[in-house]
Amino acid sequence: MTETSAKILCDSVTPAGHRLTTFEGVYPRIVLAEVNTHRVFTRSSASSRAIPVEKMIRRALEEPYVPTHWGKNQKGMQADEDVDPDTARAAVETWLRIRDGVVEGVKDLLGLGIHKQIANRWLEPAQWHPTLITATEWGNFFSEAIRYTTSDREPVTLEQKWSLLSFRGKGVNFFFTPLNQLHSLKPVTTKQQTKWTIF
Repeated sequence: MTETSAKILCDSVTPAGHRLTTFEGVYPRIVLAEVNTHRVFTRSSASSRAIPVEKMIRRALEEPYVPTHWGKNQKGMQADEDVDPDTARAAVETWLRIRDGVVEGVKDLLGLGIHKQIANRWLEPAQWHPTLITATEWGNFFSEAIRYTTSDREPVTLEQKWSLLSFRGKGVNFFFTPLNQLHSLKPVTTKQQTKWTIF
């Protein structure tokens, strides 16, 4: 994982026209708090407490999240203007230097026998984060999130997600249960509709 992405996993429309969509999104870990503010979502998110410290360190070193835009300091919750290219390059170097220092500190914690539920927290800002999200209502999410930009001004791939969710496949008329293993779903066709049943 080295960039934001979005992939539709399941998409259904009921005879009444209600649409249920599940997608997998990958985005910077620092964006998770913004995603979690939307209560209409059913979500399943990667947990730092479940990932071995060594694996988190490897990800931070080999495929770190590094902002691509660096906003000038100003009042308010986000920057309106980017710094000049020389300052941006210096910021990237500083970001990676901080990452390297954190990695060394986490290794020290690991050597002390500290559990990953604590040690991994320091590594989160350098991580990419996968999340499964299921919902029927997306309007508020996109209207808010398209206006919101992260510290690196990425709209959390929302343009990609929006284009995917706006796609209307032909003949999509089935039901599925959110967040079940997809390989365990099998279609059962009736005269009225196709339902997806757990086996």
